[in-house]
Amino acid sequence: MPGASLEGEDGVGDPPPWFTDAQELVWSELVAAAPPGLLQKWHAHLLERVVVHLMLARELAQLVAKQGITQRDRVHGGQQKQAVWRKGLRSETALLLKLYTSLGFTPSSSAILHIPPPPRELTEFEKLLG
Repeated sequence: MPGASLEGEDGVGDPPPWFTDAQELVWSELVAAAPPGLLQKWHAHLLERVVVHLMLARELAQLVAKQGITQRDRVHGGQQKQAVWRKGLRSETALLLKLYTSLGFTPSSSAILHIPPPPRELTEFEKLLG
Protein backbone atom coordinates (compact mmCIF):
# COMPACT_ATOMS: atom_id res chain seq x y z
CA MET A 1 0.00 0.00 0.00
CA PRO A 2 1.66 3.25 -1.06
CA GLY A 3 2.40 5.63 1.78
CA ALA A 4 1.91 2.97 4.45
CA SER A 5 5.56 2.63 5.33
CA LEU A 6 8.13 5.05 6.66
CA GLU A 7 10.66 5.99 4.04
CA GLY A 8 14.39 5.33 4.04
CA GLU A 9 16.45 2.85 6.02
CA ASP A 10 14.20 3.08 9.06
CA GLY A 11 10.56 2.11 9.28
CA VAL A 12 8.64 -1.14 9.30
CA GLY A 13 8.16 -1.28 5.56
CA ASP A 14 4.99 -2.27 3.79
CA PRO A 15 2.27 -4.50 5.26
CA PRO A 16 2.42 -8.22 4.46
CA PRO A 17 1.09 -9.08 1.00
CA TRP A 18 -1.62 -11.34 2.47
CA PHE A 19 -3.27 -8.51 4.44
CA THR A 20 -6.80 -7.54 3.46
CA ASP A 21 -7.57 -3.95 2.49
CA ALA A 22 -8.99 -3.34 5.98
CA GLN A 23 -5.83 -4.72 7.61
CA GLU A 24 -3.64 -2.56 5.36
CA LEU A 25 -5.65 0.48 6.44
CA VAL A 26 -5.10 -0.35 10.13
CA TRP A 27 -1.37 -0.90 9.43
CA SER A 28 -1.20 2.53 7.79
CA GLU A 29 -3.05 4.17 10.69
CA LEU A 30 -0.69 2.63 13.25
CA VAL A 31 2.43 3.59 11.30
CA ALA A 32 1.13 7.14 10.88
CA ALA A 33 0.28 7.39 14.61
CA ALA A 34 3.69 6.19 15.77
CA PRO A 35 6.19 8.86 16.80
CA PRO A 36 8.80 9.47 14.07
CA GLY A 37 11.70 7.08 14.46
CA LEU A 38 9.86 4.64 16.74
CA LEU A 39 9.09 1.80 14.34
CA GLN A 40 12.00 -0.05 12.79
CA LYS A 41 12.16 -3.04 10.46
CA TRP A 42 12.38 -5.48 13.37
CA HIS A 43 9.00 -4.21 14.63
CA ALA A 44 7.18 -5.40 11.50
CA HIS A 45 6.32 -8.84 12.89
CA LEU A 46 5.02 -7.37 16.15
CA LEU A 47 3.02 -4.74 14.26
CA GLU A 48 1.57 -7.52 12.12
CA ARG A 49 0.30 -9.25 15.29
CA VAL A 50 -1.18 -5.97 16.53
CA VAL A 51 -3.13 -5.53 13.30
CA VAL A 52 -4.43 -9.12 13.31
CA HIS A 53 -5.51 -8.98 16.96
CA LEU A 54 -6.96 -5.49 16.63
CA MET A 55 -9.13 -6.61 13.72
CA LEU A 56 -10.27 -9.66 15.71
CA ALA A 57 -11.06 -7.47 18.74
CA ARG A 58 -13.11 -5.15 16.52
CA GLU A 59 -15.09 -8.10 15.14
CA LEU A 60 -15.74 -9.38 18.65
CA ALA A 61 -16.78 -5.90 19.83
CA GLN A 62 -19.28 -5.72 16.97
CA LEU A 63 -20.60 -9.15 17.95
CA VAL A 64 -21.02 -8.01 21.56
CA ALA A 65 -22.84 -4.88 20.35
CA LYS A 66 -25.13 -6.96 18.16
CA GLN A 67 -25.69 -10.09 20.30
CA GLY A 68 -25.09 -8.76 23.83
CA ILE A 69 -22.82 -10.06 26.56
CA THR A 70 -24.95 -13.03 27.58
CA GLN A 71 -26.36 -16.04 25.80
CA ARG A 72 -28.67 -18.88 26.74
CA ASP A 73 -27.00 -22.06 27.87
CA ARG A 74 -28.54 -24.88 25.83
CA VAL A 75 -27.15 -27.57 28.11
CA HIS A 76 -28.38 -26.18 31.45
CA GLY A 77 -32.03 -25.43 30.72
CA GLY A 78 -31.58 -22.14 28.92
CA GLN A 79 -29.97 -20.26 31.80
CA GLN A 80 -28.18 -17.02 30.96
CA LYS A 81 -24.39 -17.18 30.91
CA GLN A 82 -21.60 -14.93 29.76
CA ALA A 83 -21.25 -15.10 26.00
CA VAL A 84 -18.17 -16.77 24.59
CA TRP A 85 -17.47 -13.74 22.37
CA ARG A 86 -17.37 -11.49 25.47
CA LYS A 87 -14.64 -13.66 26.95
CA GLY A 88 -12.81 -13.55 23.62
CA LEU A 89 -13.03 -9.76 23.53
CA ARG A 90 -11.60 -9.53 27.04
CA SER A 91 -8.71 -11.83 26.07
CA GLU A 92 -8.00 -9.90 22.86
CA THR A 93 -8.06 -6.59 24.73
CA ALA A 94 -5.54 -7.86 27.29
CA LEU A 95 -3.28 -9.20 24.53
CA LEU A 96 -3.52 -5.94 22.58
CA LEU A 97 -2.51 -3.95 25.65
CA LYS A 98 0.62 -6.10 25.97
CA LEU A 99 1.41 -5.69 22.27
CA TYR A 100 0.82 -1.92 22.41
CA THR A 101 3.10 -1.68 25.43
CA SER A 102 5.81 -3.69 23.65
CA LEU A 103 5.68 -1.25 20.74
CA GLY A 104 5.65 1.86 22.93
CA PHE A 105 2.06 2.74 21.97
CA THR A 106 0.83 3.40 25.52
CA PRO A 107 1.50 6.62 27.45
CA SER A 108 3.53 4.85 30.14
CA SER A 109 5.60 2.79 27.69
CA SER A 110 6.28 5.71 25.37
CA ALA A 111 7.44 7.86 28.30
CA ILE A 112 10.43 5.60 28.90
CA LEU A 113 11.48 5.27 25.25
CA HIS A 114 14.43 7.15 23.91
CA ILE A 115 13.89 8.02 20.28
CA PRO A 116 16.77 10.02 18.88
CA PRO A 117 15.66 13.16 17.09
CA PRO A 118 15.99 13.13 13.32
CA PRO A 119 19.21 14.68 12.01
CA ARG A 120 18.93 18.34 11.15
CA GLU A 121 21.18 21.06 9.87
CA LEU A 122 22.86 23.28 12.41
CA THR A 123 21.69 26.85 12.71
CA GLU A 124 24.17 29.63 12.01
CA PHE A 125 24.47 30.24 15.75
CA GLU A 126 25.20 26.56 16.42
CA LYS A 127 27.86 26.62 13.69
CA LEU A 128 29.51 29.61 15.37
CA LEU A 129 29.58 27.80 18.70
CA GLY A 130 31.37 24.99 17.08
